[in-house]
Amino acid sequence: MANDNRRQGSERRQAHARHATSATPREDRRVVGSARPASARSAGTQRDTARRAASGSHLRPADGTQLRTTDADGLTPLASDVREEDIETLRSGQGARLTTRNNASEAADRAREQARRRSAHSRGTSRDRDKVKVTGRSVALIAVAVLLLALVAFVVAQCDKSAAAPEPAPEEQQTDQQPVEDAQQQATTEDAVTYQGVTFSLEQASDGTYVVMADDGANAKSEVFGVSGTPVALMMYNGTIVVPENTSDGWDVVAYMLGSDALPTLVVGSDGNPVGGSGQIQSATLDGSTIHVTDSAGATVDVALE
Repeated sequence: MANDNRRQGSERRQAHARHATSATPREDRRVVGSARPASARSAGTQRDTARRAASGSHLRPADGTQLRTTDADGLTPLASDVREEDIETLRSGQGARLTTRNNASEAADRAREQARRRSAHSRGTSRDRDKVKVTGRSVALIAVAVLLLALVAFVVAQCDKSAAAPEPAPEEQQTDQQPVEDAQQQATTEDAVTYQGVTFSLEQASDGTYVVMADDGANAKSEVFGVSGTPVALMMYNGTIVVPENTSDGWDVVAYMLGSDALPTLVVGSDGNPVGGSGQIQSATLDGSTIHVTDSAGATVDVALE
């Protein structure tokens, strides 16, 4: 009995293979398939049906679609409608290549090469992004450097212009420094004293009297004050013009403070009386805050200005 079952199963598989590859019309395939004894085919079909039903399996392609079968038992697949001349046989090297123990190392090498290429592509993309960032940052740095160079060039040019400018003449420098150096000066009646850039001198007016004139170099001379006697000298003491003079009845000293609204006054002594004498002044010398006056009798009088 077991031998009959195995023989029937073998015959059934051969019949299925002939049905799948044969181009014989459906009616002819039915005849070929029915060459087996009806009782054997029926018994085998019933057992196969019961076994497949018990196991829950059906004749379905791998993609899940329903496989077309014969009408006799619903289990025998129909032959393909594709003509045999349209079928091509895959030759060596065609189609999908399965990994076996013989080519496992080659497959591993291909996998590593593909992984290396993907990694290189990823790094190349990252480097390109970094290059873009670095390029933008470099442009900004270059712009700042250019601005700094332009600023340095401008400063150097200004320094060169300042160095090339001519220095003022010594006379002009002397004029600028005169306001601070003329705290105490003495001059003859023909000379002048200078204070804060203004020159002061003695001149004789048309009526025969003497006046102190001021000249700032920009405007016409102006009269500062006049004296009633004959000046002996012209002195400058801390912003005060001092003029020792001879009068008809002796001598005295006239003083005028610049920048004040006061009138010229006579210098007085410690007793509050004007300093002077009955003779004529032969010489007068400014020594610090004291004027040493020598008269015609040979007497010397010290006139304190403070």
